[in-house]
Amino acid sequence: MFRTWKFQLVFVVVLQFHGFGLGYSDVVLNEIYYNPVDYVPEPGSEREFVELYNPGAQAVDLSGYRFTQGIQYRFPVGAVCAADGYVVVAKNPGHACWKSATDPVYGPYEGRLDDSGERILLRRADGIPADEIRYDDEFPWPLGADGYKSSLERIGAYLPSEDWHSWRASLTPEGTPGQPNSVMGIPAYPSIVQIFLSNPNPRAMQAVDITVALDGSVSIHSVVLQYQQTIHYGGEGASSEEEGGLATMVPVGTDGDTTHYMATVPGFPSQSLIRFNIMVQLLDGQVLQLPHIGEPRPYASYFVYDGEIPSSIPLLWLFGAPLSHLSLGETIYYAAIVSEPGTPTVQVFDGIRLEVANNGRKIRFLKGEEYRGDRTLNLVSETPLSPTTSGKAAPIVEYMGFWFFRSLGVLAPRADWYRVIENPTLPEKHHAQCLAIQQVNERFIEMNGRDSKQDLYKWENDTYFVKHTNLEAGRTALRIFVESLQTTDQAKLKESIFRHMRVESFLRYSVISILISNWDGFFNNHWLYQNPPENETVPGKWEIIPWDLDKVWGFYGPGSQKYNLSPEYPLLGDSSSWSTQPGVVTGPFHQCEEMHALYVSLLRSALQRQFAEDSPLLAELKRMQVMLLEDAEKMEAYTGVKRKDLHDQIQYAVDRILWFIDQRSRYLDATLPATASEWKAYSG
Repeated sequence: MFRTWKFQLVFVVVLQFHGFGLGYSDVVLNEIYYNPVDYVPEPGSEREFVELYNPGAQAVDLSGYRFTQGIQYRFPVGAVCAADGYVVVAKNPGHACWKSATDPVYGPYEGRLDDSGERILLRRADGIPADEIRYDDEFPWPLGADGYKSSLERIGAYLPSEDWHSWRASLTPEGTPGQPNSVMGIPAYPSIVQIFLSNPNPRAMQAVDITVALDGSVSIHSVVLQYQQTIHYGGEGASSEEEGGLATMVPVGTDGDTTHYMATVPGFPSQSLIRFNIMVQLLDGQVLQLPHIGEPRPYASYFVYDGEIPSSIPLLWLFGAPLSHLSLGETIYYAAIVSEPGTPTVQVFDGIRLEVANNGRKIRFLKGEEYRGDRTLNLVSETPLSPTTSGKAAPIVEYMGFWFFRSLGVLAPRADWYRVIENPTLPEKHHAQCLAIQQVNERFIEMNGRDSKQDLYKWENDTYFVKHTNLEAGRTALRIFVESLQTTDQAKLKESIFRHMRVESFLRYSVISILISNWDGFFNNHWLYQNPPENETVPGKWEIIPWDLDKVWGFYGPGSQKYNLSPEYPLLGDSSSWSTQPGVVTGPFHQCEEMHALYVSLLRSALQRQFAEDSPLLAELKRMQVMLLEDAEKMEAYTGVKRKDLHDQIQYAVDRILWFIDQRSRYLDATLPATASEWKAYSG
């Protein structure tokens, strides 16, 4: 059985040229930068542009030309596009990126280019369409232009603008406004419309037949498959690649104007990542590399695995190598492979970005190929550095922190354990137990049933809240929210809290944070999210989301663990540092006497239940400990390397959390008032 790759055939032929014929007397849509990367806090839309090109021998008077769909803009009287010249229409012509422009830059236009695709229509002064395009952000349109720093460039002015074959992702970051397109001259045909694998999950040394479907009635001289075995990613940019080869692809059938070519890739050892692309030579001598090098993953791949690794947690391989065998230069393309315990079936996420982060790495998946819906995961090192975290206890500390928040109904990231493998072929067979934490971003918001187009803020060190979504709307909503809390009038403060805040969210957050001594989660180390407005007069209510829990359960640093954080801490803070002051939002919340009194009451109720001997918290701590210790034993059996350090690390973290729970329970029990309301008083 053949397996269809992640491509679907969409074939469009547009023969209408809007009346210019082969001798152009008008301008054409030549380049569209519709999804620039956001450089938080600046929205990427500030750098959007549409470029026009005049392929004719005479200048074109653009006076009265206007964009009427997609964006709205009318060229002023006297606007001209020179022969063989360019004109740019920018969202923000005053942006610094246009300071060095040598060709005219007009704008600003109204509206913004749709990141998901839309129709753009340019009309002449007499109302007749000059050119139009209906671009998309999904295959078969170029994916590299959808937020991967490339623009959408036309490969030839005489090709139909509404046909996706006429466009490619730019090879130059941020595009080529005012200059010849970086993809000029690339043949429009053929393109890959499907890839089939005869064996999608091959075992060791099993050959795989690869069939590629190419479209277009073009004269092909030959098709060559290039393949490469990628071994491992060794960290710090190191990489390794082994055997590569070439195989002539032979035609094996046609379907209309689509021709199928097949070649066989020989077998490789288990835990090998095989990447491949094709080189097409046309009869006129042109050579075309497919997939296009401007795509975020200019190749396809599969993984060879026999299921030989015993584990109690999912396996996560990390790969990365410059695709020199595939003629793609020295760019390192990373991959993540995931296998659930007890099964050889794997999920391949190739083309990811792997970035160094504090005490770990960020895994960024391609759009449309997210792992369990997540676009970004934060991978915590098995033994994080000190003193920026709680040291070797940090992964378990964070896992139990996020689990506790989620178990009590707080909007919080998910955290999961993985056996990370980076050098599968080396004698030491390096394996590590790592924690992966969901990134709070627009995908996280969507996955939790919220509107990702609303405001999401994160406290960035001591620089106040930084906006991460809906950047075009500015910070007005947050300013109004914060200013409304700056009052000493209890009635006004209470009214503002109920008007602007999801009270349950902040109550639960405060109670849990004090239970587990999330001391740096009040002033900083949290996110704020605004739900959609209830109606025209009631603003959207804010929620608080925990973040950076590597110092909860009393950890203040390696060897420093305290259990006596005061229940009054959210209200008073302390004077030890800027991060221990009352929070900009949480402080006023607790300054409301009614809210603070309710918090204290709920804190005692939660203490009695959540720290009890039969609590779900202690059951989860025990379950996790057993799972990780079992996995450590399986790791030792497979690698032949004793991991006493890992056993000790797991036991140390669990023991310290248990010690903290006992001491914290005693301290709060003696400190809190004797009476308490039920935890359910403000639930739901």
